[in-house]
Amino acid sequence: MLDRFRVTVSAVGRQFKGFGLVHETVGPPGVAWEFTGQAVELMRETDHLYGESHYQGEINTYVNQLVQAQRFAPFGDRAGLPASTLVDGDTLPPIEQCLSTPFQCIPERVGLAATAWAIFAGPDFNPLGLP
Repeated sequence: MLDRFRVTVSAVGRQFKGFGLVHETVGPPGVAWEFTGQAVELMRETDHLYGESHYQGEINTYVNQLVQAQRFAPFGDRAGLPASTLVDGDTLPPIEQCLSTPFQCIPERVGLAATAWAIFAGPDFNPLGLP
């Protein structure tokens, strides 16, 4: 996952790092924030399972990126998290403001699933109730 789906995009004069849902997209590349939140939880639970802190640096990086996306990504409202952020997505025509995958079109608008997974990925929330 870290090698194959890691993505860095620039939009509104900032860089955003996260994970894409597929290796190659039809349109502009972008970060799928729901998947990024899921990846953080997976890394956290893997470390917990093996009693390690192997992924702690990556976890910290991507939790910070989720916060940055909430605050600064195009089309965000500072309350929720956009579902995706595309390369220069703020300058694309509305029809192209979508991370296109074979499965779905992930819009550059605030999304419930992305927001929920960002909350789950936060350092103070444990959806599985693990110590």
